[in-house]
Amino acid sequence: MTHQNLVETKKTYDIISRDYQKAQSLPYQDFLHKPTVLKLVGPVEGKTVLDLGCGDGQYSRLMKKMGASKVVGIDQSFGMLNLAWNAEVQEPLGCEYHCANAAEFESRELYDIVLGNFLLNYASNREQLLAYCKSISGALKPGGRFVGLNFNMALDPTHYLDCLKYGRYQTTKADRQEGDPITVHLQNQDQSYIRFVCYYLSPTTYEAAFKEAGFTNFAEASLFVSEEGLQMSPPGHWGNYLAAPPVVGLYARK
Repeated sequence: MTHQNLVETKKTYDIISRDYQKAQSLPYQDFLHKPTVLKLVGPVEGKTVLDLGCGDGQYSRLMKKMGASKVVGIDQSFGMLNLAWNAEVQEPLGCEYHCANAAEFESRELYDIVLGNFLLNYASNREQLLAYCKSISGALKPGGRFVGLNFNMALDPTHYLDCLKYGRYQTTKADRQEGDPITVHLQNQDQSYIRFVCYYLSPTTYEAAFKEAGFTNFAEASLFVSEEGLQMSPPGHWGNYLAAPPVVGLYARK
């Protein structure tokens, strides 16, 4: 990702912060995304957590409520961080939030867990992805874990419209190549609409970057539907989202 891309990404989230926050309450967030993160993270009681690309702090707050001893959130968008700071004022949990670019972040302490939800997909080349991975690795204790959600880089563009009924779709070039932009379109329940750009890098590029950054068992994880999601949705409702998932879980251990 060039410096210009970083600036444009920051500007985008400063502008769409409130509508992006609304998108965090869409059904697939509560019934698929969050359960997948929680399943991958496992018990966090007494653990220290760094949330890179924390946005409005929803996962930071969730980790603290689950018993994490310390949670620090990092984001480069003041628009998103203002939402996190306001949430902390309204419901003090002890979460800390700081403004920084995750690709350049050098942690002063080591953590048990690093979260990176929808962070790595903003890397537009291998060097930028490696910078993110090194930031993650540099913030982890030996044996520490990285967990995150990411746009599914293995998803063929012919399936980019398969999740329209859930209020989301993606567009890209017909001959998508490494580093090409992917535009993500989201529609909230109040009909507000947002879009933002991430970048395509192959699963092989991801695997190589994590390995070079010092991780030993990088893996993708399938989405997990919560029991509540199954009970509150019609039979087969999540079929499209699971058959051609636009999102996958990521896991790695240092």
